[in-house]
Parts: sequence; structure tokens; C-alpha cells
Amino acid sequence: MRKVLVLSALLLTTSLSGAEEKQSLSEKALYFGVGAVLETAAIAGKIGWGLSRLSPWNRTIGNECLLLSRLCSRAASQMFAQGFKGIPSFSLDAWNMNQSLLSEIPTYSQEDQKLMRFLERRYLAKSAGFFPIIVDWICPAFGVFLQVHPETQNCYARNPSTTVSDTYKKRAEAWKEHLPQPKHYPLVLTRPANLSDYFPTLIDSQEKVIVDLTSAFSYEGRDEWFEAWQKCQEQFKGRFLEINQMLCIQYVEEDGVGGIRILPFSHQSAKEIEEDHQLLLERVAFAGLSASRVELDRLSFESFKPKTHLSQTILTSKEDCIASLDSFQKKWRSSHPQKNLMVRGTLQVLQGFFDGISEDKWREVLRKPTHAAIMQISLKRIQEQLKRLVQEEETASFFETMS
Repeated sequence: MRKVLVLSALLLTTSLSGAEEKQSLSEKALYFGVGAVLETAAIAGKIGWGLSRLSPWNRTIGNECLLLSRLCSRAASQMFAQGFKGIPSFSLDAWNMNQSLLSEIPTYSQEDQKLMRFLERRYLAKSAGFFPIIVDWICPAFGVFLQVHPETQNCYARNPSTTVSDTYKKRAEAWKEHLPQPKHYPLVLTRPANLSDYFPTLIDSQEKVIVDLTSAFSYEGRDEWFEAWQKCQEQFKGRFLEINQMLCIQYVEEDGVGGIRILPFSHQSAKEIEEDHQLLLERVAFAGLSASRVELDRLSFESFKPKTHLSQTILTSKEDCIASLDSFQKKWRSSHPQKNLMVRGTLQVLQGFFDGISEDKWREVLRKPTHAAIMQISLKRIQEQLKRLVQEEETASFFETMS
């Protein structure tokens, strides 16, 4: 079975050439060429399945050949169909559309900018735990087009001692630029917390002792901080402490994200510093203190740039929103029980949302230009999706309807 899946993946990784604005003849030829290769593989698998029925390996090799044949046949049909339809939806189309819509919203304060940053970074953030090769190549080969976050990858930030995600690395490097410590000092991102609750005072003679020196530093400037750190090292030497058994740290916090900065001694090599870094990563991961994906998205050092010269927003009343939901409910007809269940549940959530907003709260939101623009764009997108559901109900699959 493993051999069949590996072979299928190798055949399917060349199935799509990416999203372009216009489909060229060479791209059409690629679709048909890949479709022909997959169809040939499907026929070969069918022949192998037929021959295996005459052998004692019918239930093993025969079933694997049959599975390979069906997979390749399904992918080949999709390739031929896509050659006539055109380029499929790219996995970042929804993200790019959201970016375009958010760029039209005015911002007048830092609070507005924080709200915009939240809406930007958290959009499709749950669709970030995928292998990119599966999203961009293998799924489209079977007619499934996923929309994901641009930072999607197969590793997660919860246990950085095993695998550090690119998002984790980017946030840590960005934060280092604004901290007084030298840039080569390692930084471990954590949840905001009191470190004494997670690191016990029990000392093991075989392991390094973690020493929290946060209270010793009350300086933000690089020069003042470095002088304070030099004094700490001199005090350790003056008291004849075994500094090789010590791992000194300083806790920092920014925008609801914690960070532990390792403070290496001047005599330590780059290899020793990295060993201390890995040790602290393991301790933090074991304690469940590692920063989650949500906390990583909170961290930002963008300067405030107001956007005021934008198009005027036409505001929608609460009554119009409720009326559009009622109109959709009357038009929606489907013989698919699962579609009906999910659509009706979504309508109940939306209706409950509007019922729970008082007129005073609605008017308060409309008085804030940034909030009003966000609400207007959201309502417009909801109405567009409801209209699309009615138009494509007969042709759309259950997966397309739900997504």
C-alpha cells in the first residue's frame, strides 16, 4: 500500500502548473499530457490487477494495483476536464481577496490598525496545518480546491523543540530587532506567564540550573543593558559560582506574547549557546508554555500609518440584513439532507447574531468609520455567498457548498 501511495504522489505532483491570469496553450498541453500519463498508469494498474487474479497474491498485490488504477483514473479525468475548463482556483485566492477588501478600510488610530492586523492574520488561520504539496497539487488533482493561509505548513509551533515552524522563526527574529540584547542571543517564544510557576526550584546536579535574571535588568537601552549584564557576570565570578552549570535567562513580554531570552556568558561558543537553546526549548515544550499559533499572530512591530483617503462606505441597515436572510430562506431548495442541515444551521447562527445586536450597538458601530467599513464588507460577502448558493445549488458538491 505504501508503494502505491508513493507512486501516486510522484505522478500527481506534476499535475498542476499553478494559477495564472490566462491559460496558455502550453498549459493546456500539460493538463492533457499529465492526463494521458495518469490514464496509462490506470490501464497498467488494471492489467496488473487482472494478472494477479491468476496468482496467490490476489488479495495483496491485486488490491494495490486496483487502488492505483482507480486513483490514476480519477486524477486523469480531472486533468482532462481541467484542460477544457481552464486554470483552477489557486489556494491563496481567498486570502488575496481578503487582503484586497481590507485595503479599502480606513484606519484612524493604532487600535484600528490592531483590529485590521487581527482580521488579516487570523483569516483562514485554522487552515494552516497542511502540507503545501497536498493543498496545491494532490487535492486539485482529485477536484478538491482548498483555500489556506499563506503560512500553511506541516509543523506546528506547540513543540518547537522538535520542529520550529517558519512562522515561529520569523516572529522571533522580528522581536530580536527591538530587544536590547545582542541579536545572536537565542529567544524562545512563550505564552505570557510567571516563569516560577513552570520551572521548579528542584536542582539536578546532572543538568544546568536555569537562573532568571529578569529583575536585574531595568534598562531598555542596549548600552545600559550590556553594562548590567557585565556586572552580573563579574558578581558570579566573584562568588566563585560554577557558571558552566548555569543557564541565565531574561523574561520579556510584548502584545500578549512572552519571550525567554538566553543570556550566554562571554566565554561560551556558538555550539554551547545552541545546546542551551535546545535545552530551554525542551523545558518550555514539556511545561506546555510554548507560544501557540494565535499568540504568534499577535506579535507585530508595524508602525502606525493612517489610511483616510478611501471610498465612502454605503451603510446597510439591520432590517435590510434580516430581510436578505429571510429572502434567501424562501429561495433555498435542496434535496440534499446534509446541505439543508448545514445551511439552516448557518442561517440560525446569522439570525441569532442580528437578533442579539441592539439598535444602540448597531448605531454605535456605524459611527466608527473603520468598524462600519468592516461590517459593510462582511455583510456584502455574506450576501454574495448566499446568492451563489442559490445559483449553484444543483451543480455544487457538498464540499463546495460548505466551504
